[in-house]
Amino acid sequence: MTQATAPAQRARPSRLPSLVLFLKATELDTRMLGMIGALLLIWIAFHVLSGGLFLTPRNLWNLSVQSSSVAIMATGMALVIVTRNIDLSIGSMLGFVGMVMGVIQADLLPKSLHEAIDALQRDTFFREKLGAQFVDYYVHIKNAEIERFQAEVSDWEHREYFEMF
Repeated sequence: MTQATAPAQRARPSRLPSLVLFLKATELDTRMLGMIGALLLIWIAFHVLSGGLFLTPRNLWNLSVQSSSVAIMATGMALVIVTRNIDLSIGSMLGFVGMVMGVIQADLLPKSLHEAIDALQRDTFFREKLGAQFVDYYVHIKNAEIERFQAEVSDWEHREYFEMF
Protein backbone atom coordinates (compact mmCIF):
# COMPACT_ATOMS: atom_id res chain seq x y z
CA MET A 1 0.00 0.00 0.00
CA THR A 2 1.40 3.21 -1.05
CA GLN A 3 0.30 6.29 0.57
CA ALA A 4 0.06 9.35 -1.59
CA THR A 5 1.81 12.22 -0.01
CA ALA A 6 0.58 15.66 -0.64
CA PRO A 7 3.12 17.86 -2.30
CA ALA A 8 4.98 20.00 0.21
CA GLN A 9 3.48 23.39 0.33
CA ARG A 10 6.02 26.04 -0.08
CA ALA A 11 5.84 29.22 1.94
CA ARG A 12 4.29 31.91 -0.16
CA PRO A 13 6.16 35.15 -0.33
CA SER A 14 4.49 37.90 1.61
CA ARG A 15 2.45 40.27 -0.46
CA LEU A 16 2.87 43.12 2.03
CA PRO A 17 4.37 46.34 0.69
CA SER A 18 8.04 46.82 1.33
CA LEU A 19 7.40 49.84 3.60
CA VAL A 20 5.22 47.73 5.91
CA LEU A 21 7.87 45.01 5.96
CA PHE A 22 10.53 47.59 6.78
CA LEU A 23 8.46 49.04 9.64
CA LYS A 24 7.81 45.56 11.06
CA ALA A 25 11.45 44.54 10.76
CA THR A 26 12.77 47.68 12.45
CA GLU A 27 9.89 47.87 14.95
CA LEU A 28 9.39 51.58 14.35
CA ASP A 29 6.29 53.11 15.85
CA THR A 30 4.15 54.59 13.09
CA ARG A 31 2.57 57.09 15.50
CA MET A 32 6.02 58.46 16.31
CA LEU A 33 6.85 58.66 12.61
CA GLY A 34 3.59 60.53 12.03
CA MET A 35 4.45 63.06 14.75
CA ILE A 36 7.94 63.55 13.33
CA GLY A 37 6.43 64.05 9.88
CA ALA A 38 3.98 66.63 11.25
CA LEU A 39 6.83 68.42 13.03
CA LEU A 40 8.83 68.54 9.79
CA LEU A 41 5.82 69.97 7.93
CA ILE A 42 5.41 72.66 10.61
CA TRP A 43 9.12 73.52 10.41
CA ILE A 44 8.97 73.80 6.62
CA ALA A 45 5.86 76.00 6.85
CA PHE A 46 7.58 78.32 9.35
CA HIS A 47 10.68 78.40 7.17
CA VAL A 48 8.67 79.40 4.10
CA LEU A 49 6.53 81.94 5.97
CA SER A 50 9.57 83.56 7.62
CA GLY A 51 11.33 84.08 4.31
CA GLY A 52 13.97 81.42 4.96
CA LEU A 53 14.95 82.55 8.46
CA PHE A 54 13.56 79.69 10.55
CA LEU A 55 15.86 76.78 9.66
CA THR A 56 19.12 78.69 10.06
CA PRO A 57 21.90 77.57 12.42
CA ARG A 58 21.48 80.66 14.56
CA ASN A 59 17.74 80.23 15.01
CA LEU A 60 18.01 76.49 15.69
CA TRP A 61 20.69 77.21 18.31
CA ASN A 62 18.49 79.86 19.94
CA LEU A 63 15.51 77.50 19.97
CA SER A 64 17.57 74.73 21.58
CA VAL A 65 18.91 77.08 24.26
CA GLN A 66 15.46 78.50 24.97
CA SER A 67 13.83 75.09 25.22
CA SER A 68 16.54 73.55 27.41
CA SER A 69 14.87 74.80 30.60
CA VAL A 70 11.62 73.11 29.54
CA ALA A 71 13.53 69.88 28.83
CA ILE A 72 15.16 69.95 32.28
CA MET A 73 11.81 70.58 33.96
CA ALA A 74 10.16 67.83 31.89
CA THR A 75 12.86 65.36 32.92
CA GLY A 76 12.33 66.21 36.58
CA MET A 77 8.57 66.01 36.17
CA ALA A 78 8.88 62.57 34.53
CA LEU A 79 10.90 61.37 37.52
CA VAL A 80 8.26 62.72 39.90
CA ILE A 81 5.47 60.97 37.99
CA VAL A 82 7.40 57.69 37.76
CA THR A 83 7.91 57.63 41.52
CA ARG A 84 4.15 58.23 41.95
CA ASN A 85 4.65 61.57 43.68
CA ILE A 86 2.53 63.39 41.13
CA ASP A 87 2.74 67.17 41.40
CA LEU A 88 1.16 69.10 38.57
CA SER A 89 1.99 72.55 39.94
CA ILE A 90 5.35 72.51 38.20
CA GLY A 91 3.82 74.02 35.04
CA SER A 92 2.85 77.25 36.76
CA MET A 93 6.29 77.47 38.36
CA LEU A 94 7.96 76.95 34.98
CA GLY A 95 5.85 79.69 33.43
CA PHE A 96 6.64 82.12 36.24
CA VAL A 97 10.39 81.39 36.23
CA GLY A 98 10.49 81.65 32.43
CA MET A 99 8.82 85.06 32.56
CA VAL A 100 11.23 86.28 35.25
CA MET A 101 14.24 85.06 33.25
CA GLY A 102 12.95 86.77 30.12
CA VAL A 103 12.51 90.09 31.95
CA ILE A 104 15.98 89.81 33.46
CA GLN A 105 17.59 89.02 30.10
CA ALA A 106 15.74 91.82 28.31
CA ASP A 107 15.93 94.60 30.89
CA LEU A 108 18.58 93.97 33.53
CA LEU A 109 21.51 92.20 31.87
CA PRO A 110 24.07 94.22 29.92
CA LYS A 111 23.46 94.41 26.17
CA SER A 112 27.11 94.29 25.12
CA LEU A 113 30.51 93.17 26.38
CA HIS A 114 31.50 96.80 26.99
CA GLU A 115 28.47 97.33 29.24
CA ALA A 116 29.23 94.09 31.12
CA ILE A 117 32.85 95.08 31.75
CA ASP A 118 31.82 98.56 32.90
CA ALA A 119 29.22 97.05 35.25
CA LEU A 120 31.83 94.66 36.67
CA GLN A 121 34.28 97.49 37.23
CA ARG A 122 31.64 99.53 39.14
CA ASP A 123 30.22 96.59 41.14
CA THR A 124 31.14 96.78 44.82
CA PHE A 125 30.12 93.17 45.57
CA PHE A 126 32.72 91.65 43.25
CA ARG A 127 35.34 94.19 44.33
CA GLU A 128 34.85 93.15 47.96
CA LYS A 129 34.64 89.39 47.36
CA LEU A 130 37.30 88.99 44.65
CA GLY A 131 39.46 91.96 45.54
CA ALA A 132 39.71 95.28 43.75
CA GLN A 133 43.12 94.42 42.30
CA PHE A 134 41.81 91.20 40.70
CA VAL A 135 38.75 92.96 39.21
CA ASP A 136 40.90 95.79 37.82
CA TYR A 137 43.34 93.30 36.28
CA TYR A 138 40.50 91.24 34.76
CA VAL A 139 38.88 94.38 33.29
CA HIS A 140 42.26 95.47 31.88
CA ILE A 141 42.76 92.07 30.20
CA LYS A 142 39.22 92.07 28.71
CA ASN A 143 39.61 95.64 27.40
CA ALA A 144 42.92 94.64 25.75
CA GLU A 145 41.21 91.63 24.15
CA ILE A 146 38.43 93.83 22.79
CA GLU A 147 40.94 96.31 21.34
CA ARG A 148 42.94 93.49 19.73
CA PHE A 149 39.74 91.99 18.30
CA GLN A 150 38.65 95.32 16.83
CA ALA A 151 42.10 95.85 15.30
CA GLU A 152 42.31 92.38 13.75
CA VAL A 153 38.75 91.71 12.55
CA SER A 154 37.62 93.82 9.62
CA ASP A 155 34.09 95.04 9.04
CA TRP A 156 33.76 92.59 6.14
CA GLU A 157 34.74 89.63 8.35
CA HIS A 158 32.33 90.78 11.01
CA ARG A 159 29.45 90.98 8.52
CA GLU A 160 30.41 87.78 6.72
CA TYR A 161 30.97 85.46 9.68
CA PHE A 162 29.26 86.86 12.76
CA GLU A 163 25.89 87.76 11.25
CA MET A 164 25.15 84.08 10.60
CA PHE A 165 25.13 83.44 14.35
